[in-house]
Formats: sequence, C-alpha cells, structure tokens
Amino acid sequence: MKVQGEAYFCIMAYIHFLCLAAAKNRLQLPLAPSRALLSCVFSSVYSLLALLPGLPFYHPLLMVSCVFCSGILAFGRHGPAAFMPQLTAGLLFAGTCAFLQQQGLGAVPCMAACTGLCLMFHPPESAEKTVLRLTWRGKSCRIPVLRDTGNTLHHPALKLPVIVCGENQLRPLLPEGFIAAPEQLRPGFMLISAGTVNGRALLPCFVPDGIRDLRSGREICACVAVSPTALKAGLLPGCIQVKEERTWKRTVFSQKEIPPSVNG
Repeated sequence: MKVQGEAYFCIMAYIHFLCLAAAKNRLQLPLAPSRALLSCVFSSVYSLLALLPGLPFYHPLLMVSCVFCSGILAFGRHGPAAFMPQLTAGLLFAGTCAFLQQQGLGAVPCMAACTGLCLMFHPPESAEKTVLRLTWRGKSCRIPVLRDTGNTLHHPALKLPVIVCGENQLRPLLPEGFIAAPEQLRPGFMLISAGTVNGRALLPCFVPDGIRDLRSGREICACVAVSPTALKAGLLPGCIQVKEERTWKRTVFSQKEIPPSVNG
C-alpha cells in the first residue's frame, strides 16, 4: 500500500487536534495554541513511524502511551485528566474513518465526519445546571439555575457573588405587591448596577437566609438579584461550582478570585 506521507501527516494532525478539542470541551480545560500544535506534531510523527515496517510503534501499549504523552504536551498538569476523553475520541474517530473507507469514501468525508463527532463532546449537563433552595424570612422556594460564565456580577460592599433570578421565579419569597423597580425599593433590599442587553440597569437584590444546592447538598453564600424579565432558569455566577469538583479540578482551579464586577 502506498501512502503519501505529507497528506497523511496533515490528516493525522487534524484528527489528533480533534481529539484534543474533544477533551477540552468535555472537561472545560484551557488549551494554548502553541501547546496544541506541539502535541499534534508529536502525535502525527508517531503515526508516521507506526506505518514503518519492522518497528514496534504499532504496538497497542505504545499507542496508548502516545495518547497520554500528547495530553501532557497539550494540557500540562491537566493531561492525566484528559487521557480518557482523548482515548475515547481517538477510538471513535478511528472506527468512523475505517467504516467510511470501506464504503469507498476518501479523506475529506472522514475528516468531516470526525469534526461532527467532536461536537458531541460537551460538558455533562449536571455540571452546568442545578436546583437551588432559597430561604428568606421564613419562606422558601426552589429555583432551577444555569451556571453562566458570563455572569461576573458581585456585590462590591458585601464581597458576594450575585445570582440573577427572574421576578417570576422568586414570587413565593417576595413581599406581596413587589415590583422589581428601583423607585419602589422595599426594606431589606439593596440596589446593584448590572449590564443587560438593553444597557445598564439597577436591580433590587437581597441576601437570603440560606441557599442550598440540592444536587450537591452544599450551602452557597451569595446575593440574589431580582430581574423584571421573566427567566426560565436563574443565572448562577461562573465563579460558583454547582457540584463537587474532581480532585484534579480542585487543584487546577482552586482559590479563584471572583472576576471583576460589571458595576465598573
């Protein structure tokens, strides 16, 4: 079988990049372009060596070791955590390419199919959504929330992150006749400036007596801002994790400071 080395090298570099992208998307890991390029070149060189007759590079154990080393090159100390998503993506892409080649299709359809499969690797839904139980002034309610990395809002005086919820969600907690308007601020509420799609606005906020994540069982310290816009899910700040983190992730992302407030 004749193999055009340059084309094969480029194809394998792209497939290896998709493996890195799949691991990055699945675990939400940082990936520097320079490290990704170094990892792809390393993996592609290995793939070329595996084609040479008489050399042991086609051994399964060495191939698995190559995947592990490429993860270290790409993600640094996050590499061990990325090993399984990389390996899973590599096996999935290899099987897909083998099937398409049996159907007489060339490299372009194979790469297109692998690109589509790469999009299937995304964070687990449980890592982004949860349900909070808010308690305030003897009342409580359950509110579904979505972790929003774009929510960097925090109260400048209390030094607390701010969860943005719709007035419709908080109705069981709010006083009778409450309106989320700055000119009708009720006792126990404060005003906080927030950026919205319509520009800056003053939102009433309060500090609940208790906020519990019902999936992890953890208590959360935060303010709650009341948005006049109806929301299906509250917006949880990106600095708050909604479930117990893996050991490797606690090490990588531990002690992060709250991002700068949108208050400016």
